[in-house]
Amino acid sequence: MNHYISVCAERGINCPVAGKVELEEAMNLLSTEKLAVDDKENSILLFNGYKDTDEHYVRKENQLDRFSTIFLDVDNKQKNPRLLDEFKEVMVNYDYWLYETFSSTPERPKFRVIIPMDVELKWDKNAKTAIFRMFQKFADEKASWFFSPTLNKLETVTHHETGREFPARLVKKYIDELANREKLEATAKVLQQLKNKFRKDNFKPNPEGWRNLPSVKKCLEGLSKGERDNALCAACYAMDKNGYKDAIPQFLDECVVDYSFKDKWRKRYSR
Repeated sequence: MNHYISVCAERGINCPVAGKVELEEAMNLLSTEKLAVDDKENSILLFNGYKDTDEHYVRKENQLDRFSTIFLDVDNKQKNPRLLDEFKEVMVNYDYWLYETFSSTPERPKFRVIIPMDVELKWDKNAKTAIFRMFQKFADEKASWFFSPTLNKLETVTHHETGREFPARLVKKYIDELANREKLEATAKVLQQLKNKFRKDNFKPNPEGWRNLPSVKKCLEGLSKGERDNALCAACYAMDKNGYKDAIPQFLDECVVDYSFKDKWRKRYSR
């Protein structure tokens, strides 16, 4: 099948637009000295997926429609000298394009990979997260774009061909799991809100139960002058949150403090 990615129309990291380009054509062009540069700031941006039109569009992730490739940005933060070899061992049966980055060294290889999938998928907000989780041993971030090879790393560009593309169903499985988790979390949130509303509407606290709140007991047992203000505030707040707002005036009357403190908190909770 044909694979497409987005390639910026101009050089530079702030390139505003990108267009749909066939993957093999893009990689063949970007693998030549004609388009390679000495630093990434002047290189061309590649973007995973594309907008389903031949027109150029603003290079924004939320404008993507489809994707049939996986982008991995491997910065090798674990500083594993064998990480590149380990990736090749894992992907030995699948096609991929790979090149090392500007700062890659034999002691700490850093590289970028484009992996064609066997089926095209609809772009989804969970796609980056799904891919990251699948390849978390290698991927250091949820990359969806990166720079074309620089001149000094051009010789590392590799097209590993096996005739077998990566199964898109594995990516789709992760995407669906993330979507289902979001639905479950949203359902749980609604249920908790209903539960809280039911308790608020039906819970009848013990009229004297406020006396057992730790912050209230502390105030009623007497306070030192230095901690009165904060302690009274904490106690009134606890009573309000636990359904004893109406008992706050009684609590304040029983506290061994002067009237200025009592009036301050009585006014706050009598609104």
